Amino acid sequence: MDYKISVEEKSEVVRSISIEVPSEHYDKKFDQKLRAVTGSANIKGFRPGRAPRAIVAKMYGEKIHFDLVGEFAQAGYAEAVKEHSLKVVGDPLVNVDDHEKGEDLKIIADVDIFPEPELKDYFGVQFEAPVSKVSEEEIDKSIEELRASHAIVEKVEDRDVSQSGDLVVADVVALKDGQPNEQSKHEDFEIELGAEKGSKEIEEGLTGLKIGESRVVDIESPRPPASEAGGEEQTEETEKFQYQVTLKEIKTKTLPELNDQFAKETGIADDLDGLKKHVKESLESRVEEYNNRSKQDKYFEQLFKKNKFEVPQSMIDNEIRSMLFEMGMLDPKDPRANEIDISRFREHFGDRAQFQVRRVVALGRIVEQEGFSVDDEQLETWLNEIAEKNNATREQVNQFVGFPENVDRLKDSLAREKMMEQLLEKAKIKEVVEEAKK
Repeated sequence: MDYKISVEEKSEVVRSISIEVPSEHYDKKFDQKLRAVTGSANIKGFRPGRAPRAIVAKMYGEKIHFDLVGEFAQAGYAEAVKEHSLKVVGDPLVNVDDHEKGEDLKIIADVDIFPEPELKDYFGVQFEAPVSKVSEEEIDKSIEELRASHAIVEKVEDRDVSQSGDLVVADVVALKDGQPNEQSKHEDFEIELGAEKGSKEIEEGLTGLKIGESRVVDIESPRPPASEAGGEEQTEETEKFQYQVTLKEIKTKTLPELNDQFAKETGIADDLDGLKKHVKESLESRVEEYNNRSKQDKYFEQLFKKNKFEVPQSMIDNEIRSMLFEMGMLDPKDPRANEIDISRFREHFGDRAQFQVRRVVALGRIVEQEGFSVDDEQLETWLNEIAEKNNATREQVNQFVGFPENVDRLKDSLAREKMMEQLLEKAKIKEVVEEAKK
């Protein structure tokens, strides 16, 4: 090796790789590249390959230097990662000292390292967790929503004034200084009056209105904090907005009768009892998933009080980007999405993203520390259960999860899932039942 490499620990999760290239080695490589360029350079005023070396160096020296820096950095970085068994996360941040002829070339590459904390006391963790239970009211509400989705919608012909319970079509536009703001106009907006699914004031404003008529509606909204509103001192806690609503059409919804025939028409069950059973089981399944997520969150919150460790900013930023994808704020199909500066989203999403990264790291470390793994038979059982739960064929599941190509990754996922089950089974959990939502 013609250069020196050293690795310094800057923090738990950052290593600084120093690559020092002796001047004689750098000069030798520079001269080799310069001769190659000189032999083919086409410079005005000289025959191809006949330009003086000094002129070629002046024109191409900077590019040759940066090419060499890239080569030395890449080779030195790869050697350091291999020699020191570094589990690198993300791309290195490379800095190069100013270089003069006859001096050694110094390159510094800071890299994030995947955390490997030594965790303790992860069995028998004690905590409280909010949980939900399915109530009869929730079952009835879900069935009513199912009825509403199968309702017959018809245009009202025998009256032109709206009333509570109507499904109306309206235009809603914000007013600025008493004048419509066309940029904030919503046309053909469908609203169910009295359902309180949106703005109560808008619904009330459209109730008792004649087709073609308009009405101005006042809405009070919580004022944003001073830091979000330019930092000015504010005394009022709410802001007032005005909207103009215009009624365009009135419709009615006729709900189907709740009987065995309706149950059959939904395609869910053959009779009403079967429909209610299906709805209850579906709600219980969702509640079980919610309760499990709640317990996992509280478990890790408690675990992290006893086990403090850092995670790289690059991993947090990647998690923030994933969150933005899920919320539709970034398009995963857009190649530019991975180049967007995530730092401006850290204030709003950073804490949650950091928590998510830490729990992934912690669960993986617990699996490693326990030497836990799953075998082929357990994986097969798991994949078959996924197929049955989702009413899919095994071939469809294989294609979706990438089996058998990704067998190692799938085994790792299953091992984490089963370890999480063990951690919760051995935890001392006090369940706090939440009140049912009205």
